[in-house]
Amino acid sequence: MRRIFKDWKHEQLFRRDGYIVLNALDAATVKRMEEFYLANSDQDFTGFHNSLNVHSPEQKAKIHKFLARIFDEYLSKYFDNYKALIATFSVKNPGPDSVIKPHRDWQLCDQESSSAQLWVPLCDTNAENGGLGFFKGSHKLKSTLHGTNLRSIFPISDEYYKYLTFLHMKAGEILVISTRTIHASRNNTSGAQRSVASMGIIPAEAKPIHYVGDRLNASRVVELEVDEEFFHHYYVSKSAIVSPSDNHIVNTGTYRRREFECTPVTIDDQDILSLYEPGIASAFRQIKDRLLAKPASK
Repeated sequence: MRRIFKDWKHEQLFRRDGYIVLNALDAATVKRMEEFYLANSDQDFTGFHNSLNVHSPEQKAKIHKFLARIFDEYLSKYFDNYKALIATFSVKNPGPDSVIKPHRDWQLCDQESSSAQLWVPLCDTNAENGGLGFFKGSHKLKSTLHGTNLRSIFPISDEYYKYLTFLHMKAGEILVISTRTIHASRNNTSGAQRSVASMGIIPAEAKPIHYVGDRLNASRVVELEVDEEFFHHYYVSKSAIVSPSDNHIVNTGTYRRREFECTPVTIDDQDILSLYEPGIASAFRQIKDRLLAKPASK
C-alpha cells in the first residue's frame, strides 16, 4: 500500500480505522469557504444535495478550482504528494429525505487503497444534523467496484447500524476517509442546513479513473481514464439512468477506456459482523455452508 500521510502516526491510525481527523482550519478560512459556497451553489433543493448536480460545467469548475486551492494552501502539507481530483460542496437541508445509507465512495484512481475523501464541515456536525458515521475498519473488507450505474449502497440491515461510530466534528476540522470505508448519515433533524466541503484526493502520480456500469449487462464495466474536467460535466441526478453509450451524460468518447467483465460483489450483515462479532459471523457462515452442502430432498 502506498503511503498517504507524511506523519507515520497519521498513517498508522488511518490504516487501522479507515479514517482520521486532522487539525482544524482557522475560523477565517472556514468563513471564506462558507461565503463562497453561499455565493456559488444552488440553494433551491430539499434533502441532500451535491454540487455535482449544478447544471453549469463552468460553475462546477469554479467550485473545484476554489476548493483545490484550499487543499494546496492548507491541507497538502499533511499528505505525501497528493492532489485534489474532484472538489464539491455536500449539503443536507433539514427534512425526512436526507438520509444517506451505508456505502463506499467512488474509487478515484488505479491505486485502490490510496484514494481518499476529505470532508470539511463548515458548521459543527453530529448525528442529528447529518454528521458521518463509520463502520470502523470496513476498509479492510472485500473489494467492491463503485462508479456510475454500479451499486454502492449495501444491503445492511438497520439493526447493524448500532455498530456505526458517529463523529461530532467542529467547523473546519478535516476528516480524511478511505474510499473503501463504509459510511452513512442520518436525516438532518436539526432545523438548520449542514454544509460540507468535500475533496477527492489521489497520489500525484496515479492514473485518475471512473467506472461506468452497463445497465443492460450487470457484469460489464467500462474503466475510463479521466481528468478533473470529466467531473465538471457530470450530473449525479442523472447517474441512475446512464450507460456507457450515453455520451451526453457521461462523456466516454474522448477518454481512454477499458472494458472488462466483473462479477458484482456486495457487503452484507455477515461482513459487518465479522468486524465486530467475528465469532457470531463465523457461526452464521458455518450454518450457511452446511445448508448449501445439504443434498436437496427428492
